[in-house]
Amino acid sequence: MANIQHRFISEDDFDEQFTITANAHNDRYETYGQEHEELLEILKNEPARVWTACDTDDGNITYLSGYHRVNRQYYIITDEAVDTNISFEVVLDD
Repeated sequence: MANIQHRFISEDDFDEQFTITANAHNDRYETYGQEHEELLEILKNEPARVWTACDTDDGNITYLSGYHRVNRQYYIITDEAVDTNISFEVVLDD
């Protein structure tokens, strides 16, 4: 089993390393309905491109690489895949 590294990066670093893929409406995928169905199709084929926007305890939003269900607000897809040995956490600026 691989040892997964957890990395915290800034929103600026995220923006330099990753490009958010827009869907038909915007750059967010909802947690229900047609957008979520589209996301699940991407998840089947390219799971390393999926990120989850989650609430934090202090009321901010954090991007977590991968598909998560707890505290999720919406999902995003990036053009670039995440290395499967790294778990990213991005605290978004207020």
